[in-house]
Amino acid sequence: MEVDQTAVSEEELDFWCEEFPDLTREEVAEILEIMDASEVKEEFWSCNPTLPESCVNDIVKQNLLQSYEYHLYNTLNNEAV
Repeated sequence: MEVDQTAVSEEELDFWCEEFPDLTREEVAEILEIMDASEVKEEFWSCNPTLPESCVNDIVKQNLLQSYEYHLYNTLNNEAV
């Protein structure tokens, strides 16, 4: 699957590549195309303003990873039908 990496800033892509060292740059770009990490982070942090940024980043990371795995599961199952 070809992912348009221009929709995601290089800075954001670099940051999340460091957070997901086991994934390729293309996989991380695909995650960021599926979900807007900045928006997820802002929304979560606005609901939990006392959490430190490192905790928020960890929660967003887990959310992104789980959403991506769910997306892959659905995509692969739909292709198998």
